Amino acid sequence: PDCDVQPELYEVKYIYQNFWFTASNTDLAQGNVHVYNESLFDNLNQYELVWTLSEDDTELASGKERFDVKPREEADLSLPFLEELPDGRKAGGAYEKAAGQVIGIDGYERVLFLEDGTKIPIAEIIEIESPDIGI
Repeated sequence: PDCDVQPELYEVKYIYQNFWFTASNTDLAQGNVHVYNESLFDNLNQYELVWTLSEDDTELASGKERFDVKPREEADLSLPFLEELPDGRKAGGAYEKAAGQVIGIDGYERVLFLEDGTKIPIAEIIEIESPDIGI
């Protein structure tokens, strides 16, 4: 018999996991990760959360943390990786700044339209400033 691991095993493992971690670009920029404890009985503090911050296969920082998230509850976790980020921008990295008046948002394509015709994917927006409303 074929004893190799079948792709379906990874799908089942993913679906049956007890802890779901998500983070938007904005959350990551603030050092936060959201967790939902789907377990019926286990508190997340029974496990050690191991995290690694990498850039181009180079580990910049890592750590081990314990968080108290009771069964069937959600929480925002603060990870101390912001202190480990390099001060400067990476050479060869692409960084863009767009300025203009927003004229529309396409919720289906998830893009924001500026007055000059620029289209910005909402998932790539890290920060929005507006002197008109004080942010």
